[in-house]
Amino acid sequence: MAAESDRIGKISTSPDRSLLLLGMTAVEKLSELFIIEAEVVARGGPVDLHPCLSKPVSFTFQGKPHVSRHFHGILCEYVEVGRSNDDQDFVYRLVIRPQQYISALNRMSKIHFKSTMVNILGLLAPQRHSLSASYSAIEYRVQYDESDFAFASRHMEREGIYYFFEHAEGSHTLVAVDAPAAHTAGTPATVRLGGGTPDGREALLFSLREHRRFGPTAYTVDDYDYEKSTVVLKKQKQVTNLGAGASRWRSGTASDVGGTIAERFEYPGHYDQPGLERGARYANVRIEADRAEMARSHAEGDVFAAAVGRKLTVAFDESGNGHSFNGDQEYLIVATRHHYHAAGYRSGSGGNEDMRVELELMPVRHPYRPALNTPMPRIAGPQTAVVVGPPGEEVFTDKYGRIKVKFFWDIQRYEDGGQVPDRSIWVRVAQMSAGSGYGAFMIPRIGHEVVVEFLNGDPDRPLVTGSVYNDGNLPAFGSAAANPLQGIRTNSTKGGGGFNEIRLDDTKDSEVFSVQAQKDLKTLVLKGDETRDIKEGKRTTTIKSDETLTIQDGNRQETLEKGNDSLDIKQGNRAATLDMGNDKLQLNMGNRAIKLDTGKQETEAMQSIELKVGSSSIKIDQTGITIKGIMIKIEATAMFQTKGAMMQQQASAIHIVKGAMVMIN
Repeated sequence: MAAESDRIGKISTSPDRSLLLLGMTAVEKLSELFIIEAEVVARGGPVDLHPCLSKPVSFTFQGKPHVSRHFHGILCEYVEVGRSNDDQDFVYRLVIRPQQYISALNRMSKIHFKSTMVNILGLLAPQRHSLSASYSAIEYRVQYDESDFAFASRHMEREGIYYFFEHAEGSHTLVAVDAPAAHTAGTPATVRLGGGTPDGREALLFSLREHRRFGPTAYTVDDYDYEKSTVVLKKQKQVTNLGAGASRWRSGTASDVGGTIAERFEYPGHYDQPGLERGARYANVRIEADRAEMARSHAEGDVFAAAVGRKLTVAFDESGNGHSFNGDQEYLIVATRHHYHAAGYRSGSGGNEDMRVELELMPVRHPYRPALNTPMPRIAGPQTAVVVGPPGEEVFTDKYGRIKVKFFWDIQRYEDGGQVPDRSIWVRVAQMSAGSGYGAFMIPRIGHEVVVEFLNGDPDRPLVTGSVYNDGNLPAFGSAAANPLQGIRTNSTKGGGGFNEIRLDDTKDSEVFSVQAQKDLKTLVLKGDETRDIKEGKRTTTIKSDETLTIQDGNRQETLEKGNDSLDIKQGNRAATLDMGNDKLQLNMGNRAIKLDTGKQETEAMQSIELKVGSSSIKIDQTGITIKGIMIKIEATAMFQTKGAMMQQQASAIHIVKGAMVMIN
């Protein structure tokens, strides 16, 4: 065995514990966090590895170019295996993961406002990105009861963004990409398949096995946008190639599909922006993700320097196998499993270091897309939230009748005092009816606690479905268990101090339907009739100021079937004006009395005034006064005087003039 200083594989920790590397297995895959499991030995006895937890660990493999590379991560676990066989040293097993593993351990509920994919990738530091597509800022994205890593992963998967890790001496970096152009050739750039001896002098693949399958050939996505409710957002993407291309054998050809073999339909499509272009992109990304799984190759060799995310050209050795190939093929390294084993570490123990790698490859001519592996969080039941708005306002809404709310589970809800609307989201409010210009409309006000449900359980699609009382907002009509009062009461805005109300009292035999208008009460009947029917009881109307009744066209009729009609004016005047038409008062039975305690009564007519009782009458017209009757009796208790320019009295029978003294002339 070579001296320790001549070993190809070495390990260093922080703080340094002078460990020797006995063996290591490193597993990496596109869009997955790598994991490295290592077995190490501490010479001369046990060491304290606890201070090394969450600290960097570096692996260096130094040899020929095709076997030299670095691995780097943080120590997440260690297990004390026990003493070595010679009882002199201690053996440990280590588990190393990337720095981003820490972001997978947290659990968070918050809302990301105006975030882009670049902002989201920032949650996975240390990272860099090479993105070819443009990603606009989205109004908000909800992270609900999930880790930062899960939140970022599901959005990357949705957009077709994937990642791999670059390892260097003393560091590792997550690299996020979205196109084949982001991949560069590795070291070595070309490796030969077969035809040599696995002695480590040149890079070889010992085996290469193709894996082909077919999958869905059509992917359809659809969604609904209430701001463009009539726009059809359905988009479909189809492919006509089974197995994602031809085999490496010359006899192999790609299979074309004449029709759809299988189709996947996704609704809702979770478009983060309205428009058909989002649907087209999502459908394309999903069909590319399926196609990326259709053609894979599995290889094994000594190319220890191979790294996920790098391109690798395989040169096929055609000699002696009786087969011909389609020429060299370029692959993208999708996954690797590196194995390292040091046979012994003591002088004279013998053995060589064993280094090999298993590779999973896909043709580089097709883009890689990640599968939708990270589940979207679901909110199965209703939540409650508080309505927020600008300082000094009581009602805050928009043209859709939406309100802004803050959720109690949002860890950031206290950062701005809990009331700044710029850090809250617009949410639609369910109403009893919602038509075009008609329906019900009642908006929860700032400070109210509302019930929020989520369409399909999607945290990004909340909907207010009701309101609830709390200790700061108690019921309007009391909360006693036997309280019979129900109804609707508003609050005058701004400042309160008044309300409009519809109240129902369901007390048995004392039921009341009550309406209160804080200021004006308006009733409008556009067409048809208004009918009020009081079956029993009475009607009382009290008006503090004026009353005006206008009948524009038609008749007014009041019928008093039984009882009295009384008009009592305690102070003021009464005037009735009839511009055109007749005024008639008819008593079919009973008496009529007019009494003026003080003042006078005037009756004036332009043509005539006539009083009739049976055949007797008094008529006043412009020519004079005519009194008719079977008997006319005029009696003055003091003096009776008649005067005129000419006076005539005539009796057809007897004419009696009688007095204590009669004077003529």
